[in-house]
Amino acid sequence: MNISLEDGEIEKIAEVILIVAYGDLYYTDEKPHSFLSIPGAKEVGVEIYSLSKTFNMAGWRSAFTVGNESIIRYLGSYLQNAVGGVFGNIQDASAFALSHQSAERAALREQYKKEKALLGIDKKN
Repeated sequence: MNISLEDGEIEKIAEVILIVAYGDLYYTDEKPHSFLSIPGAKEVGVEIYSLSKTFNMAGWRSAFTVGNESIIRYLGSYLQNAVGGVFGNIQDASAFALSHQSAERAALREQYKKEKALLGIDKKN
């Protein structure tokens, strides 16, 4: 949070960090909207897109961040000092998953949609 004092007033600017673990697993024809698609959102926040759910990489701790550059730099510095980064082979697997993703992600969404229908979750009350 940035706080500036001007003429005796305190101005607070909220910083938003949104973790998107399920962002690509939607069950309708309409793709969910990104927080960053809102005008001005990039100035105050970031989205951390986790590969854990979409690519079945739970526990791998692989993700990427988009949005406000200063928040991304801060997160990068924190991660480098706190955990030392992500193991190289996991980075390679993550890059492969992201570059070969379209068909697999669509198939996974369809599978979840079928399972949801089988369980009757789609029924309106």
